[in-house]
Amino acid sequence: MEEVRSAKGDIPSVFTLHKLSELYVEQIKRHRPSDINTPIVHATRLKERLLEKIPDLVAVKHGRDVLVTFDDGQNLGQNLGQS
Repeated sequence: MEEVRSAKGDIPSVFTLHKLSELYVEQIKRHRPSDINTPIVHATRLKERLLEKIPDLVAVKHGRDVLVTFDDGQNLGQNLGQS
């Protein structure tokens, strides 16, 4: 996510919470290859932790999805329009 924030417009900076959860599970598997079971990630808890750790991150409900993007004060609407 930090890479996307620093790209400044080159990459759309909108993620679905579902996709972020999948990426998080991939990272857990990569760092704990000895675990046989797939870890269970609670998306709402992940969202709350991300919002707590990254102050300029915003989560917006969009139909059935939750979109997560950076609130840089200027492009929030434009970023959400890219989804």
